Amino acid sequence: GTTLTMAIVNTESGLGLKVISDTNCDRNRNTSCVRVGNLTYSGGPLNVVIGNRYVTFRNVNSGEVTDFATIFPGEYPYTVSRTNNTMYPVWGSTTLLQSALYLQRDKNYTIYLFQYNPSADAIKALIVED
Repeated sequence: GTTLTMAIVNTESGLGLKVISDTNCDRNRNTSCVRVGNLTYSGGPLNVVIGNRYVTFRNVNSGEVTDFATIFPGEYPYTVSRTNNTMYPVWGSTTLLQSALYLQRDKNYTIYLFQYNPSADAIKALIVED
């Protein structure tokens, strides 16, 4: 009776399996939902800021998947960064990735973050729509 996502991820000892619970998002039919999954193995906590702080996910730890946030459909820039400033993660941060996010109404999106090499700052994103 549960919906899950299984992700094959890198770990310090090789490949591993991450089980992610696909929770529901409470929204009306005119909005979308977005969440972040930090699937890095040594990337440490990351911040994801969508649309000039319209939605901000702070200090998403390695292995953590956030709850969904509601957002209006549209095109938004998003930034992945690392910072010690948890209150305002876009100030004084180290930007690791910038891209665009395209959201349709009545859809759920997960931004999965991965490392593409052993460097903690080598971050790539995979956006999945449910």
